Amino acid sequence: MQWEFEKSPDSVTFLFSITYTIAIVFSIASCCRLDNVRTKVWVALGGVLTTGLAVLSGFGALLWLELPFVMTAASCPFMLLGIGLDDMFIMISCWQKTLVTDSAPVRLSQTYREAAISITITSLTDALALFLGYFSPFGSLEWLALCLFGV
Repeated sequence: MQWEFEKSPDSVTFLFSITYTIAIVFSIASCCRLDNVRTKVWVALGGVLTTGLAVLSGFGALLWLELPFVMTAASCPFMLLGIGLDDMFIMISCWQKTLVTDSAPVRLSQTYREAAISITITSLTDALALFLGYFSPFGSLEWLALCLFGV
């Protein structure tokens, strides 16, 4: 069992790099359009970059607090990438529905009006799921909830 725990981080790091790269490329490619005006590659790149920075700062904070690393925490970046990119795709979808002839402030207000409810609901349900993880018999979920909510 100890040998398996020592061997796992090496294989997880390699697989993590490959799958995270695939997710990033898919996210950016799905925002490409043939029309240069309507393409949102830079918005997608920004969404991926901010999500990646959030993952790195979160793991850095956990290492700084000297909390123990559990192997199930290796799946957290994918969960966070999914949550972060979900909101990005909602914003892009709402932006695409606005009229191109309107000014940027009008388009942004319409985008925020449409996207705010969806983003709020998904964020609340994600927070509730993580909070309920504190009461889980799995130690990794309990640590995650403890770190996120200070329970």
